[in-house]
Amino acid sequence: VDAGAEGSTEIGGVVEAGSDSGEGGEIILLGNSVELFEGSLILADGESGGGTIRVGGGPGGKDPDLANAETVTVERGSLLRADALGTGEGGSVVVFAEGSLAFHGALSVRGGAHGGNGGFAELSGRRELFVDSLVGQVDLSAASGRAGTLLLDPIDIEILAGSGNGEVDGTMMYANDIAAFLDAIGSLEITTSPTGQGTGQQTGNGDITMASGAVILWTSDNDLTLLADRDFVMREGATIEAEGNGAFSATAARSIALQTGASIRTTGGDLLLSANWQETVTSGDFIGVSIDGATVAVDGVGSLTIRGRGGDGSSGSQHGIWIEGWENSALVQGGAVGTTVLDGIAGASAGGGGFGFLAE
Repeated sequence: VDAGAEGSTEIGGVVEAGSDSGEGGEIILLGNSVELFEGSLILADGESGGGTIRVGGGPGGKDPDLANAETVTVERGSLLRADALGTGEGGSVVVFAEGSLAFHGALSVRGGAHGGNGGFAELSGRRELFVDSLVGQVDLSAASGRAGTLLLDPIDIEILAGSGNGEVDGTMMYANDIAAFLDAIGSLEITTSPTGQGTGQQTGNGDITMASGAVILWTSDNDLTLLADRDFVMREGATIEAEGNGAFSATAARSIALQTGASIRTTGGDLLLSANWQETVTSGDFIGVSIDGATVAVDGVGSLTIRGRGGDGSSGSQHGIWIEGWENSALVQGGAVGTTVLDGIAGASAGGGGFGFLAE
């Protein structure tokens, strides 16, 4: 269903593309605005694997064959489901809006009851994203496999201390809610986009910021992945800790900054910090990865990788990796078994004085 670039798509019933013997089919709902009314059922289940559901656009809004919606609203009581019923992988559900996405319904991409992993789900509002309860609305489970992954893609995101009852409110979410999701539901990926693309939309920075004192601590095997279009910043005392076999990675197109007392630890999973390491490097005055009296440690068997490239500005201190407080307050520690790699490149600064790696 495609209402066109100026049209509206409204669904108030059942749309089904399931299969009793094979994989689920494909359902695509497009238009400038898309609304799923209360009680709507969008079903692409399959006996041997979940199908594909696209509402408002494709993954990341980057499918050239699917025109992106400006706004999408999914009302309470509606369901988007692409489960594997017997064996096989859960399907793929993407709900995308260039402007605002209000997701009040439920989605499910469960793996097969007799084998198979959970699937993939994406909820993206490039300007604003509203979700009532991450834990209560998303099912990525797999009875005989690994849970799936949910991707959230707002323009910026600030992770606050405490709990917001699972709510994603525009560009804010809470550390306790992220931890609860990782323990109970599946892996989580948070990606930021630099700007809304639609008419009249605000321009953001593409940053992921973790507030002072915010703590994300989980014990499951699920992974937390942060992908910032510009910076990832952990303010004073912010903590990320994977006590099980879950991995953590943070990738930023410009810089990663861990302020005094911030801490990132994994136990059985890998830990990655990567800043300005993409093929097309970011220009400006900045340090790639700065660890200022903070902790980055693998306490168990995982691998530790830190890589950073400084900016090309004129200040002369465009370090790739900078560790402040090396002799007292800062800690960078690799695991007992996995590899440890610190790879820094000084920025091409006209002022000179930058180091690939500097600890002081």
